[in-house]
Amino acid sequence: MHNSADPHASMLPNGQIKVIGLGDPVMDVLFRVDYQFLSTIAERSGGCIPITHEEMVWLAQLTAGHAEPSRVPGGSAANVLKGMANISSGRVHCILMGMVGADATAKDYKQKLQKQGVQPMLLVSSIGQYMEWTVYAGSN
Repeated sequence: MHNSADPHASMLPNGQIKVIGLGDPVMDVLFRVDYQFLSTIAERSGGCIPITHEEMVWLAQLTAGHAEPSRVPGGSAANVLKGMANISSGRVHCILMGMVGADATAKDYKQKLQKQGVQPMLLVSSIGQYMEWTVYAGSN
């Protein structure tokens, strides 16, 4: 039985702290563009607004002419775990639990997440495919 009052209960035998995050794995597709280009497609920079699939395709096509996309594992839980893994110098064993589709994006997600120090423990669904697009404004 797990005793939550025991401060060592979440530690692994090697002294690492184990942190498990539960969340939706999201493959972010990032386009790095300058602020001038961003001002031509958005009222203001920053924030997050929901868009339709058609708007997403249009935006990706428009942006692709200005920048190469990069695919980065995301989702709130994954982003927190990546941060913990990156700043802990190996003292924290981070695990992401969630669900992905049975496709190339899921395989890419798992590989990239692991390279960033987070162990993927992801169930595979035969339905659904999730993707989020983000346009990042910054210097090239």
